[in-house]
Amino acid sequence: MKGREKEVSKLLSYILRHAPESAGITLQPGGWVEVDTLLSHIAIAPPVSRAELDEVVANNSKR
Repeated sequence: MKGREKEVSKLLSYILRHAPESAGITLQPGGWVEVDTLLSHIAIAPPVSRAELDEVVANNSKR
């Protein structure tokens, strides 16, 4: 995993698994959140695009 990809993956894991409130997100029952909501709340520069999110998910061995 490349540097940026790893950074985004770790941030997503932290937000979705451990602390959604840290990003201002409230998960729906079952732990779901709309992709657009997630992307708009990820505090990282440059912002994560949908294409980048798809790439991180596709290349993650833990999916």
